[in-house]
Amino acid sequence: MTRKILIVDDSKTIIKLNSRIVSLVLPDYEIVSFDKPLEVVDGLKSAHSVSFAFLDYNMEGMNGVELAQALISTEPALVSPENICIISANVQDAVKNKATALGISFISKPLDETKLKDFFKQRGVACDR
Repeated sequence: MTRKILIVDDSKTIIKLNSRIVSLVLPDYEIVSFDKPLEVVDGLKSAHSVSFAFLDYNMEGMNGVELAQALISTEPALVSPENICIISANVQDAVKNKATALGISFISKPLDETKLKDFFKQRGVACDR
C-alpha cells in the first residue's frame, strides 16, 4: 500500500516547493495536493487516508485549522491529529493555540528540510536525507 502525504495550500508555487522538500526527505511517499481546501475531504475519499497532512492556514473558503477539523472528523478519520501540521507565515499565538487545541503541529513558513525532518523524527519516521 502506498503511503501518502497531503499538501494543501492555495498557492500552486508553494505546493510545488513543499512537495519537492517532502520528496527529498521521504521519497517513498506519494504526494497528494490540493489548492482549494473545500475540495480536499471529497477528493480524499477515494484515497481512503493519508499518513501525514501539511496545511496552509490562510486559505480562501476554509482555514487550515478548519480543514484539519474536517479531516479528523470524517469516519474513519482521513489522518490522525498528531500527523497534521499547519505550515503558515501567520505565526500569531492565536493561530498556534488553535492548532495546539486540536492536537496538531505548527511550522512557520518557509518549510525547509530541517523543520520537516524534526517533525518526522518526533513521530518516529526515519528520513532518507
